[in-house]
Amino acid sequence: MQWTALEIVNHPDLNPTETEGLLNEADCCIFISKNAAKRVLPWIETIKQKQLIAIGKGTEQCLLELGIKAVICPAKANTEALLDLPQLQQLKNKNLLVLKGSLGREKLQTELVKRGANVSHVDLYQRLSAKMTLNQAKQIITFDPNWIQLTSEASAVSLDKANQRFKLFNNQQIKVLTVSNRLKEKITRMGYSKVFNANSIYNDDNLKVLQNVQGQR
Repeated sequence: MQWTALEIVNHPDLNPTETEGLLNEADCCIFISKNAAKRVLPWIETIKQKQLIAIGKGTEQCLLELGIKAVICPAKANTEALLDLPQLQQLKNKNLLVLKGSLGREKLQTELVKRGANVSHVDLYQRLSAKMTLNQAKQIITFDPNWIQLTSEASAVSLDKANQRFKLFNNQQIKVLTVSNRLKEKITRMGYSKVFNANSIYNDDNLKVLQNVQGQR
């Protein structure tokens, strides 16, 4: 079963004019998520003229659906794979624009600056915690999950608050599947003891981790 822990909304401080200016200056635009890709239609003609990099096949697909045909996408949907791309090795005096949601990706921007790039970012959206209803909590308790999958720190915090309120599961017993080392460390600090990292948002990679863990029982 699935519970949507976050509501994705347009960032309230987004300035279209400033965004247009940053896009005009950029040599390369990096899309962090499909939520970012879904929000760039007002500047699509400018974006089509840039080198474009997308994290995740879903992000790439969103851009393709907007009519953008040349999109670079790393094999894995994480910061490490992105930084391994040959296009991001020699960056002296290059202007890079990171299109993302509020918070996160400090490691990416820090590393790009170390490589000589001039890095700017636009926060296109923000995540708002969804409040779990009593009926939703009852459904989860009845379902009695063995695993939960978390794809962001914000969703982890939201679910943990719901767990504290409704006692959905024992955080020492539930198995948690994450998509990055950073997220795994965050969830471990929150008191969850059985945390496994697929280091990817792709279903095949997540399934391999599930099968490996189950096979060790």
